[in-house]
Amino acid sequence: MKRITLTLAAALFALGAAAQNVEKAQLIFDEATRDTVEASRVLKLIEADKVLNEELNSTMEKAQAKAEKSGKPLKINEKKFAAGALLQGNIDQMRFSIELNKASKHLPLDTATFIKHLYAACDAYNKVGTYAAEATAEQMPTAKDMLRRFRQFFFYAGVFEAQCQRPTESMKHFETWYEYDQRFPLVKQIAGAMDDPDNQAAMVANNILISAFNTKQFDIVLKYLDKALEYAEGRDITQQIGLQSLKEKGDMAAWEAKAREFSVAGGPEAIAQNLVAYYLGKDPSDTASASAFADELIAAGSNAALANYVKGFILSSQEKYEEAIPYLDTAIEANPDYLEAYHQAGLSRYRQAINLYNSFNIDFKKITQKELDEKEEQVKVVFRQALPYFERVRELKPDEPSFWSSQLENIYNNLGEKEKAEEMKAINAAQ
Repeated sequence: MKRITLTLAAALFALGAAAQNVEKAQLIFDEATRDTVEASRVLKLIEADKVLNEELNSTMEKAQAKAEKSGKPLKINEKKFAAGALLQGNIDQMRFSIELNKASKHLPLDTATFIKHLYAACDAYNKVGTYAAEATAEQMPTAKDMLRRFRQFFFYAGVFEAQCQRPTESMKHFETWYEYDQRFPLVKQIAGAMDDPDNQAAMVANNILISAFNTKQFDIVLKYLDKALEYAEGRDITQQIGLQSLKEKGDMAAWEAKAREFSVAGGPEAIAQNLVAYYLGKDPSDTASASAFADELIAAGSNAALANYVKGFILSSQEKYEEAIPYLDTAIEANPDYLEAYHQAGLSRYRQAINLYNSFNIDFKKITQKELDEKEEQVKVVFRQALPYFERVRELKPDEPSFWSSQLENIYNNLGEKEKAEEMKAINAAQ
């Protein structure tokens, strides 16, 4: 009877010790899954996590001590650790799911808790792969299935952090989505896990780029630039961000090449304007680069208004007025409200008229009235061509007479429209 009692006591002791292990943690977790009250469910999950980690840490410490003492390689019970890793993933999965469910119901969620347990769950499921040789037939497929499903949650994490105005953290989570199979290598064994039929990667890259730019991490901006440009909705802004990042890095050669590439491909006119200003700003007397760029835009059919205006402006500055006018007229056709094109066309005709008059070298003592009238008529023809351009400039900029009043006064005087000339004279005097 004494022997039976001792055997029973030993069995009960062994059962009690066994309860302080992975199985006990599993039982607590199972209770949590059945609990419908969030607060008590969370407490059970915290308890399960504590019991599990105490057991696994204790087991690892004992194995390490044994290895050190014997001088042999570390050996652990991989079956136990595979089961522990899967359970750890399930615990963390339930923790972040509680927060995610709040978001789906448009309720406030604890972003930090969601993100912490999302990473922890994926780390745990990924760890199951390190024990692949001893994992059961159910453990590996379960871990892989969870990892396959959870990638999108990192996108949500990035969005949540962006909404909280935390660009550095937001960028981290978007990058985890983008490089998911590098962050969790087990994903590489999952067929279709990285498939992206809708090219969500372009939108994610665009979000990374914006976050990186806001935190002045320009190398990261440039790393994701090409992919982000595939996201059509934000392409114009993406191009501007990419170019500004190159400027911030001081790489003007790369900036020029990208600005030219974007402009020829039909990018925002502002980019082409900046590039023209860059060319003319380096050396105002050297118009070759700006002219060649305008030719390239015209050939590509991109930014037609600006390209033709630039070409006309350069030719006008070289006093090639007759060559300039067709380009300026084409710019106006492309943009009927193109103030600068009207102004430059008007100036071209205006200067042409003045040059024509000066070229006559009139000797008023020798010239006949008929000859004078003929020459003045030739000049008037050109002034009449200038007039509609400046009148349109006045319509577009009525509150800025410096653009048009002095030229119109001279044109009206030459055309014999004295009343209009006096009006312009009064406007000029008031400036």
